[in-house]
Amino acid sequence: MSRGLLHATFCCCALAPLHAHAVWDYSLTEKLAIYDAVEKHCRPLIPAAFEGKSADKVLHLDAEDRSRIKTVRQSPEYREVLSGASDELSQQLAAAGKDGAANICKDLMDGN
Repeated sequence: MSRGLLHATFCCCALAPLHAHAVWDYSLTEKLAIYDAVEKHCRPLIPAAFEGKSADKVLHLDAEDRSRIKTVRQSPEYREVLSGASDELSQQLAAAGKDGAANICKDLMDGN
């Protein structure tokens, strides 16, 4: 996933909650990395938004994709995309300040 796509994803987060990523033309690796980056950074800010949710539920994964989650998360490509997504989101949240970061996270989890 290009840095530009990551930036666009997180800059437009108010218009693109995580559940929308399920229908975007991202690979399973990219979808999981984006979800995991959001979970890592946002769960501490808004834990209630993650109650009872997992990547497969939020991203509406089918049975085939669900069976591949563990393998995908162990791949070098996943780690690379996760690192980029995590860095990009971290910068966005830091720039937004504490209240703004919580709002970004709420927008990302909206509708889930």
